[in-house]
Amino acid sequence: QVNKRADFIRYIRRQRVPCVDMWIFRPDIPLPRRSGDQRLIGQTAADHLLERGFRNAAYFSTEYEHLHKLRGEGFADRFAEKSGNRPKNLAWALHSDSGNDNWRAQHVWLKRTLHALPKPLGVFCYSDYDAAKIESICLESGYAIPDEVAILGVDNDPLVCDNNPVPLSSVRHDLFRIGYESAALLGTLMRGGSAPDEPILISPRGVEIRASTDGFVASDPIVRSVIKFFQ
Repeated sequence: QVNKRADFIRYIRRQRVPCVDMWIFRPDIPLPRRSGDQRLIGQTAADHLLERGFRNAAYFSTEYEHLHKLRGEGFADRFAEKSGNRPKNLAWALHSDSGNDNWRAQHVWLKRTLHALPKPLGVFCYSDYDAAKIESICLESGYAIPDEVAILGVDNDPLVCDNNPVPLSSVRHDLFRIGYESAALLGTLMRGGSAPDEPILISPRGVEIRASTDGFVASDPIVRSVIKFFQ
């Protein structure tokens, strides 16, 4: 990946041919870009959870680089604006000295941290893979999904979302359009055209609703019992 491999970055910087970046992991590298609107992805997630009655929320990502930060900030700002409660940032990279791949330590920390957060809780995750991690911990801990903890990922990957015990809702990051628009921009550059000064951002296509957020919650336990009865 361009954001991690110094040899890739050096290689791209040396090239004298048109290049197009489809992400914004490294905004410091001057390249024409087509990318998903990361802040809007976070805002879409916040609106989805707020519409379902959640007033407590958290954001989880394993890593915390530029894209993770953009999605998390978009989510937190929108959720705080509309609910008055700022979501807890559960980015593992901000809390760990043992590396992003230490799943055992991450699992223990997440389980303890989720236990301490108020319920009902909506958890927005950077990706569907991160959402699957949260679901595993919630099922192990005995939390009802989505009544106690609702979980929302990004990318709408059916291999991940449909193959969890509780199918995962996911923000539909429009990867197909990003690829199409990037190829079109590359074609323009190869014909001698000029690149836009700013990245062109592609909006997400809403939320694919599955069981992990398919419900409505309330803080009053009596109201929750009534909702459960009607369901």
